[in-house]
Amino acid sequence: MKVLILSPFPPRRDAAHGGARWVAGIVASLAGSHRVGLLTLRGTGEQGVDSQIAEVCELSIEIERKQARKSLVQIWRERQRLTMTATGAPGWAVGFSVRAFAAELDRVVAEWQPDVVHIESVVMAQYAQRLGALPVVVVDQDPAEGSPSMRRFRARILRRADAVVAFTNRDRATLAALLPSARIERIPLAVNVPAVALDPVGNGRDVLFVGNFMHPPNVAAAERLVGTIFPRIAAKRPDARLVLVGAGPPPSLQALASDKVTVTGRVTDLNAFLDAAAVVVAPVSSGGGMRVKALDALVSGKALVASSLALEGLDVRAGEQVLAADDDADFAEAVVALLDDEYRRAALGRSARAWAETHVEWRSVTAAYDALYASVVAP
Repeated sequence: MKVLILSPFPPRRDAAHGGARWVAGIVASLAGSHRVGLLTLRGTGEQGVDSQIAEVCELSIEIERKQARKSLVQIWRERQRLTMTATGAPGWAVGFSVRAFAAELDRVVAEWQPDVVHIESVVMAQYAQRLGALPVVVVDQDPAEGSPSMRRFRARILRRADAVVAFTNRDRATLAALLPSARIERIPLAVNVPAVALDPVGNGRDVLFVGNFMHPPNVAAAERLVGTIFPRIAAKRPDARLVLVGAGPPPSLQALASDKVTVTGRVTDLNAFLDAAAVVVAPVSSGGGMRVKALDALVSGKALVASSLALEGLDVRAGEQVLAADDDADFAEAVVALLDDEYRRAALGRSARAWAETHVEWRSVTAAYDALYASVVAP
């Protein structure tokens, strides 16, 4: 089957944000049983498609996503965005409306003739209206992203989809309430399990948070760490250092950097930071979907402290594979306990890795997408 995948960012296995790594994984996985085409947007200055991901695709095309407000010429070229704004579309969606991408999509559909179009992220579902009668599957990575304008946009855009994929049961219920007539399937995330686990002990002082800071829930989690959780940790462990890794940290977050708080921005080697970390943290308190950051820690064999929301969709046991905490004081206490006990960090990391080796795999995820495509393509 010919599967055309539309992505809002270039898939990369080494990306610093989970969305790009997830798309890289699903492209590689699907290419084992389908003819895969990839059409992706690439932000100015953003790294392109991973070369090994491009190699498994029958076609791989990148279109630059320029900011129209940078010049009058760009504003004129992307004037369709003015129409979207007038209809009440959220700014995030408007920014991903790219005339050149739409034109290339038309060309690829006409010449390559896919059997089904797989759209990653609701923000890219705006292009579904160009696909005529082609079957469309949309993966909604975060249905809980919930400004009123985004909910209206989501409800309007997703009506074109033949099926919508959610990662968790809560996401599925959120979409069902918004789109009662829609076909909504739950297919969980998967990530690649590295052949060798990272150092489960780390350097003994680094507390690591990873996230794409263009995603508001990650900004909120990072600010919570700096403002209310890490000071409690530092009071008991003055040598501790908080490391915030991810692309697009806003000025408000960058301003919080200090001798004890590092804000890296985009990095080229996330594994180096994971390997050095004594504890990986995910105090996420908003948003939906599954958290690749949590899966990355588990498959890498690292000690993880996470909120219940960050662990949603993962069949892990608190106290065995992870430590779970939602209250600031409890969260800080769990991190300090691990910083103080390298043997406990190592045991938790080994247990996390053992869990991942049996629970995180692509075979069942790929089979679920195979069945879904077949059902929407069938007459």
